[in-house]
Amino acid sequence: MAKNGSLGSSASKLASLGYDPIVMMLDQYKRMIEEIENQELIRDKKLVRLNKDGSAKAYNLDSHMLLLDRAAALAEKLMKYGYAPVKEDEADVNTPTLNIMLSDQGAVFTLNPKREDDD
Repeated sequence: MAKNGSLGSSASKLASLGYDPIVMMLDQYKRMIEEIENQELIRDKKLVRLNKDGSAKAYNLDSHMLLLDRAAALAEKLMKYGYAPVKEDEADVNTPTLNIMLSDQGAVFTLNPKREDDD
């Protein structure tokens, strides 16, 4: 499991409980892709699923399209987690102040100056 030092409090709590939402979403996405492939096989008459009475289940276009739509939405969420920056609470970020001496006369450029409310 990943280190929890940089995680927010809710993410740390989930990690301590052994729950990783990204892993759960990825598992769900894999199951959806498998079912989409099965729906395509049923549509192409290469796979037959049976009802309780032994008759063949019919291909359901609505179910197939819903699975495609949900898988696309889930893939988009996974991409956001993987490639979008995660916003951190400002209170959790401790950015140091950087002072750069620009000349011998004392000109200074300050990056990330401390705010009045900082200690």
